[in-house]
Parts: sequence; structure tokens; C-alpha cells
Amino acid sequence: MANILDLFLTSNPLVYAVTLSSPLGSSNHNLISVSCPISPIPPQDSPKRRCLWRFGSASWGDLSRY
Repeated sequence: MANILDLFLTSNPLVYAVTLSSPLGSSNHNLISVSCPISPIPPQDSPKRRCLWRFGSASWGDLSRY
């Protein structure tokens, strides 16, 4: 009988390697081993230059042109 503890849920099953083994000891739940490739997500855009303004000493004319 299926049990929620015996399931591995994913929206992309093709990228995972799943190994199902028999229960350990007296457990009635299967041992599930899942491996998946993990790689960093590349940035979509390059970092943008940011300007910081010190309002107490800012040139309001330059600020309005920016």
C-alpha cells in the first residue's frame, strides 16, 4: 500500500535519479535515494551601476537632471 512517506514529489522528474530500496530494519517504509544535478543559476542581467545621493549635500539641480 502506498504511503506519503514513500513518495518523492517533483515537477521535473527527468532530471532526478531515484533509487528505491527495501525498508531498513523493522520499518514499513521504503528507502528512497534521490540525486540531482545542482548548478548555480547564472545571473540574467549584469549588475547595474547605482548612484547614492547624500540629500543633505546633494546638488538639487544635478539630482533633477539625473
